[in-house]
Amino acid sequence: MSLSIVIVTFKSDHIIDKLIKSIPEKYNILVIENSLNKNLKKRLEEHFHNVQVYLPKENLGYSKGLNYGVKQAKTKYVLCLVADVIFERSTFLTIEEICNQILNFAIIAPTYRNENVYKNYIEKKDPKVDSLDVGKNKLLEVSEIDGAAFVINKSKFKSKIMDEKIFMYFENIDMCFNTLRRGEKIYAILNAKFDHLGLQSSETKYSVEIKKNRNWHYCWSKFYFYKKNYNFFYALGKIWPNFFRSLSLFIKSQIKKDFENSEYAKAELSGILNSIINKKSFYRPKIF
Repeated sequence: MSLSIVIVTFKSDHIIDKLIKSIPEKYNILVIENSLNKNLKKRLEEHFHNVQVYLPKENLGYSKGLNYGVKQAKTKYVLCLVADVIFERSTFLTIEEICNQILNFAIIAPTYRNENVYKNYIEKKDPKVDSLDVGKNKLLEVSEIDGAAFVINKSKFKSKIMDEKIFMYFENIDMCFNTLRRGEKIYAILNAKFDHLGLQSSETKYSVEIKKNRNWHYCWSKFYFYKKNYNFFYALGKIWPNFFRSLSLFIKSQIKKDFENSEYAKAELSGILNSIINKKSFYRPKIF
């Protein structure tokens, strides 16, 4: 088997079974369980013979968790997934067929079933962009894919897939940016479809803390990405609108005594300021 599957989870008990059941049993599935749930590990491994659950010593986040899972995978190609995606079985078979027929790619990704609102890829602006037909499958060369579902060719990555300094957000953009900089190819599979539910990977009862966590890391990672790949002052220009919006929201929320939105704004401001002063991405959701 040339393809295995890595799923990074956090408080995903409510949704992970549905995803695993949609995956053909011939594929080995590695679950990196960031909420360190021993009961989930026991249940999944007892119910699904093709699933192995890894419990790291701490919440690794998406980047480090995915790198860990890819390292454990024994196959050349690894399909990387978040928990809140929905696949048809035919999509997995299409992906495997493409992996076995084309060699010159670093990343390929299925595409959203409904692209009216949002596409999970950005087309290359180069007029000489490649498009490939692999049997009945159509591939388009792209500059970026999101992190919900994608396949990596391990032979094209000499080091880690994602930057482990990033806990979450912008890790996929950074991955694609550096993949293209090495001269490697990224393709979207136009006829391989999936659905991404969005913001449903974790149970809704944790929604407030999860949102604070997302707000903090989105702002931290945005500044970090642009500083890393461009320069400090370019990053400042990119993060300024976020700072102004967050500060305005914090002031308005305080006046209205809207303490929930005030906490969200504080998380954003903290993420921005800690990234600017070069502190590591330390915030973690306070969920036990």
